[in-house]
Amino acid sequence: MKLYLRAFIAGLLCVALVTYGQGNSFKRVRYNGGTIPSKVDPKDWDNRLTITSDVITLKLKDGVSVDVPTSKVTGLSYGQEAHRRVGTMIALAILVAPVALFGLFHKTRLHFIGIDYDDAQGKHCGILLQGDKDNYRAILQALASSTGQPVAVAEKDREYVPTQVKTTVVKGHDEEPSPPPATAQKSGTVVVESNPPNAEVYLDSAFVGNAPATLKVPAGKHTIRVALNGYKEWSKEISILGDSEVKLVANLERKIDAVQGANQSFSPDMKVNPSDASDETTKTTPGPNQPTQKTAPETVAATTSPALVLVTITSVPVGGEVYADDSFVGNSPATVKLSPGQHNIRVFMKGYKNWNRLVTLDARQEANLAATLEKSD
Repeated sequence: MKLYLRAFIAGLLCVALVTYGQGNSFKRVRYNGGTIPSKVDPKDWDNRLTITSDVITLKLKDGVSVDVPTSKVTGLSYGQEAHRRVGTMIALAILVAPVALFGLFHKTRLHFIGIDYDDAQGKHCGILLQGDKDNYRAILQALASSTGQPVAVAEKDREYVPTQVKTTVVKGHDEEPSPPPATAQKSGTVVVESNPPNAEVYLDSAFVGNAPATLKVPAGKHTIRVALNGYKEWSKEISILGDSEVKLVANLERKIDAVQGANQSFSPDMKVNPSDASDETTKTTPGPNQPTQKTAPETVAATTSPALVLVTITSVPVGGEVYADDSFVGNSPATVKLSPGQHNIRVFMKGYKNWNRLVTLDARQEANLAATLEKSD
């Protein structure tokens, strides 16, 4: 009998060791903020967290993945303390991935878990996760076991942490999170604009929004990168001083392959006179075209000055690329000044048929054009 009992216990130990080696995997996890550059919705549960004795792997729904060696983890936290520690430690948290405060004021308790760690370059990083009511205890246990780190927790949150998990109770913090002191780290302001507008802006490889964007950046050296589909990437290294303000304007150039594709798609009977366009417009080659429909000239009454006519072009949906006489003038709604006479106005948008009008401008009035785009087959 003793022999069978020993064999049974040995089998259980083997299963436990195999399971531990393979790690614990959790499918229902939210990423609520930190230093991982991701556009994933903080309310989305469809992320995967895997914890082994050697590495913590977080795979987000948008394809972003990060591996954190357990030996590099410098701290664990739960609840209000998780928000405070990640938000305070990561000076860029508000820009890189905003710490989602919506959970702290929710009527139902939400279970936030913070992981502080150093990356391969020795930079301090942080991740704020949310587990659900059925798995957050197991996540805390797995993290504490694999890293050997105690879980920092506010006094009022201690009762929600499993008793077998070693904790460090933090006293003296309010229930609601407060922003880090303004004197903690000097910072400056960076204003980023792009031409064409609406390009994606990245700060030190982290997506921070679309241009125009105003960023609060810690003092020191940083890299600003601006990207837009169909255009060459723009980047610049800057040094920020405390309380300084820097304005950057990224003038993007079209890629050569986009230019060639646009030239090949022109209709041979399309009459375009680029010399009629004002010097105030930016001369570029139009984006990818589909076959255009030739339309009869349309007379638009036009007023601003005897020399140039102010033309406003809108589109439904908004954001289409607008060209006047082969010159890119911006994304709709766009405004351009043109000389009186005939001009070819075209609007392009991916997934929609091209829109074009041959218009005659009168020097006595402003002109307004509205392009209703039809979805392509």
